[in-house]
Amino acid sequence: MKFEGAVALYEVAAHAVATRETIASPGTSHFVTEFNRLRRALDDFDKDATWQNFMRRCRRIQRELTTTPLSPSDPVFEIANSVDYLTSLLDAERGTYPADLLARGDLCAASLRDLSTDESNPLGSAAAAILTSGDLSRSGLVVPSRHLDRIKECLTTAASGIRLITERELSGLVGIESLVVIGPSSLYPLHLLSAPRAAVMCFVYFDWVRDRDRDTRLFPGSPIAPGVSFRSSPSTLVAVPDEGVDAATLVPVVDWDAMGRASSTNGDGSGDEASIVDANQFLLAGGHCVYLEAVEGPKICVINLEPGSKADLRFAETQTIGPDDYIVLRIAGENRDYIGEIADKDMGQDAARLRALQTEWKTLLHGRVRERGFSRVEQELRDLGVTRPYLLYRLAPDSIRTHNRNDFQLLMVYVGIEDRADEMWTAMGKIVNAHKRAGRRVRKLLEKALLETDTQALIQTGWVDVQLQENDAGTLSVFRVEARSPVVTPVAQDDLQVLHRVEPDLWHG
Repeated sequence: MKFEGAVALYEVAAHAVATRETIASPGTSHFVTEFNRLRRALDDFDKDATWQNFMRRCRRIQRELTTTPLSPSDPVFEIANSVDYLTSLLDAERGTYPADLLARGDLCAASLRDLSTDESNPLGSAAAAILTSGDLSRSGLVVPSRHLDRIKECLTTAASGIRLITERELSGLVGIESLVVIGPSSLYPLHLLSAPRAAVMCFVYFDWVRDRDRDTRLFPGSPIAPGVSFRSSPSTLVAVPDEGVDAATLVPVVDWDAMGRASSTNGDGSGDEASIVDANQFLLAGGHCVYLEAVEGPKICVINLEPGSKADLRFAETQTIGPDDYIVLRIAGENRDYIGEIADKDMGQDAARLRALQTEWKTLLHGRVRERGFSRVEQELRDLGVTRPYLLYRLAPDSIRTHNRNDFQLLMVYVGIEDRADEMWTAMGKIVNAHKRAGRRVRKLLEKALLETDTQALIQTGWVDVQLQENDAGTLSVFRVEARSPVVTPVAQDDLQVLHRVEPDLWHG
């Protein structure tokens, strides 16, 4: 951020104010009450798979209703389908769990069944009323990116001219005087309050939600220059019912264990040691996840999308990828190694011979690992004098050769083809050079394609498909990383950089 922008931000933060407008909603309140009663009744059964699945679905619905200005009967919530799902879970366990516990589950499902026909939209109506009372051209409505298209369709009909803004767009906002935010402040990043982009904000949410005050100072620990100062509105003075919900419990939590089981063909990391690689799992915008290598060597295309700046493309090591990075992947169902495909075309008729040589030395190395075990092979390579064994990467299909020629020479000695080391080094060098040319080519194609892509829509939704003008790489997808698993997991190489759909219940808390 430039100095002038920082000064302007500081001035807004020093005078910004916010209100909380709580909205009554009998239907959602009834659901919350029944859900809370069921939760308290679970006792020792809350770890059982049936009840975990039941609770995940209810929490997801609860959060979506809280942050989405649409009527509960809207098809995007799929509440009727959820009622069928929850009822099927209960029916499968009748006679297994106490009758009174199952009855609580039935009441919870029944409250959702009532919601599935509720056509009222109190959050949307309140937001539209607030916004249309002022200058729409200098105002905005902050909503989550999920169901964004449907929200646009409904609210632009109710109040033409409303500008919808997603969380990711907040840092680039200019010229905004007031914001209406759907949901409690606790669900949004602290910078919305500590570095506000509008002088006036209003958080609109249901009266059964208990929001929390947060330290909104622009510079934490400083007694001056506060961020947003909250002032009470008449509606927030009404006591939250005992069956209310703490806003902190609505913050989405990723169930990494469940996602791992659902997305990996080798979820326990067992199998051939030579085909297992340490990896992190990443949650991507749009409801996808992917495993990326957590070892030195493998790279992936990353796009920098700073507001107001030209998209910048680079290749970064997969182990450095984190939240808010935009990464490029091949769409599901296609070979993920699009760089390799382009490189093969570049090498022409010689590609088959060169790839066969690459496969040959890798197969020999795999054989040593199967015979001796991973740890022993890695230690033997070090004892031989290999300075950077990186055995996990050497075993991966994408690796080609070591950076250091002497390391490669010793590797060829270890796998038994010392007399062909020079031949292998030269051949692998041709592949490396072809990959570099392919990378530069893809970068140029992507840069050209992104110029024709609505990058603002990419920032809003977090993902977009990009069709390259040449057919070498086909359709690529750009995804924003939403979260990275806190632990490294051993996974099969075939699971790396492969897109998987994620059940919404697993990442909406």
